[in-house]
Amino acid sequence: MRSPLAFDLTLFSLLCVLAAWSSALVAAFAWRRRDIPGGRWLAGLMVAAAQWSLGAAIELSSVGVPAKVFWSKFEYLGTVAAPVLLLFFALEYARLERWLTRRAIALASAVPVLVLGLAFTNERHGWIWSGFRASPAGLNLLVYEHGPGFVLLAAYSHLCVVVAFALVALTLLRFPPVYRPQTIAVLGAIALPWFANASYLAGWLPLAGLDLTPVSFAAMGVVLALAIVRFRLLKVVPVARDLVLERMNDGLVVLDGEHRLVDLNPAARRLLGPAVPLVPGRRGGELFARWPGLQVALEAERETREEIVAGERGERLLEVQVTPFRDREGRRGGHLLLVREVTDRRQAELALATANLRLREQLKEIEALQATLREQALRDALTGLYNRRYLEDALERELARARREETPLAVALLDLDRFKVTNDTLGHQAADEVLRRLGALLSALTRQSDVACRYGGDEFVVLMPGATLDQALARAEQWRTAFAEAAIAALGSTGGVTLSAGVAAFPEQASGAVDLVRAADAALYAAKAAGRDRVLSAPLRPEAVPAPVAG
Repeated sequence: MRSPLAFDLTLFSLLCVLAAWSSALVAAFAWRRRDIPGGRWLAGLMVAAAQWSLGAAIELSSVGVPAKVFWSKFEYLGTVAAPVLLLFFALEYARLERWLTRRAIALASAVPVLVLGLAFTNERHGWIWSGFRASPAGLNLLVYEHGPGFVLLAAYSHLCVVVAFALVALTLLRFPPVYRPQTIAVLGAIALPWFANASYLAGWLPLAGLDLTPVSFAAMGVVLALAIVRFRLLKVVPVARDLVLERMNDGLVVLDGEHRLVDLNPAARRLLGPAVPLVPGRRGGELFARWPGLQVALEAERETREEIVAGERGERLLEVQVTPFRDREGRRGGHLLLVREVTDRRQAELALATANLRLREQLKEIEALQATLREQALRDALTGLYNRRYLEDALERELARARREETPLAVALLDLDRFKVTNDTLGHQAADEVLRRLGALLSALTRQSDVACRYGGDEFVVLMPGATLDQALARAEQWRTAFAEAAIAALGSTGGVTLSAGVAAFPEQASGAVDLVRAADAALYAAKAAGRDRVLSAPLRPEAVPAPVAG
């Protein structure tokens, strides 16, 4: 006797594994939406389908009759549960969950439990499988000869599927058209395993012993996954019209062409109050005698809104939307009145109007404060110049404009010579005063289009849009000379503090933002190395140097 653990994988067993995987995936999606009507039963159905398909995969791969029968019993756990769970899902989907009482669930599960017991004790009576023989098609298939217990299961399962299909199909008439695509998808999903199982029972398949019902669950899973993702199954919940009207919070009143009351919902009775004679057949003049505005609205040719005061003490404010409708021949067919309580909304509007008066002045203060904070976030606190964060954005912006308009752009990198010595000997206060004087100097001697920034410590950067290299060198020399006077004013003498600068221009010396600053920095380093207190420019790029003229 072969062990139940001996296997021979086939194409059909792999297809069943795929069916189990897809069913489990749909079960996971459905379980995440188990609070939506039908969600928990759909999750259970797909778990049963996954178990059925997995059992079928193992049975198809098993070698020997005892092993195949052993795994067929395991497969029956999902086989007997799936049709009943499908029926429960259809009941909740059709919003007939009131039928799913504990007693009804227990009665519906009686036949599956009985058949499952017969399957696990089949060796004693043969009521499920009366015999076994190898399939003439080969492929490791086994033909099961069925007993009366199997006939009972097949009849009961198909009855559950037929009832479930009918319940879902009837919702096409009961529910609004918006739910039609997802309902059709559910019907198609139910039909796939139903047709596959019917083909197996009728012997329509060319390979004896092959049951494609588990494989059809893979297709069922794909269809249901499409319904969940594409048609929002288990997100858009079908709700019957009557249930909506009964449970809606807004009142609904229907009058015929003679202004007689035809229909209303419980919310309308509650909102309009017991003093209003809401009796079918009464005319609008009698119903709304307290509110002349409503009677005028009933004579209007277009939609009208009126506000009325209701309640024994006039404590409630109602908004009534009066919508006329006409029959197919264009004659006035009646009116639809939608009643909504707006007491809280009006009180909130009054409170909001009062609050708005106070907030307007606060908003002006906040806007002024925000403008100040935005400016402070971009400015250096000591010198009043722009900071490095602003420089990075400005450099990219100005460089893009220079490329677009084909105009020059120059950058000057300034650094104070021997500033650390001054800071150590004269103190931080004197050093800060030097930085402030340089910031004021740059603010005064730069154009409105220039961007002067404190780069960090005692380093400063000035962007000069439209300035050529020669113009930038001349202006940097002007700043250097003017700083000598500013240093004397701040320290009583230069104190050894002078200004060195490196200048670079686009496109002669750099093609990008990083290269432009790096070239200016290299020129500044060269000015420092040459003795400080001077302005130097970066060398030209090789490709920017004009070629010598031959001859």
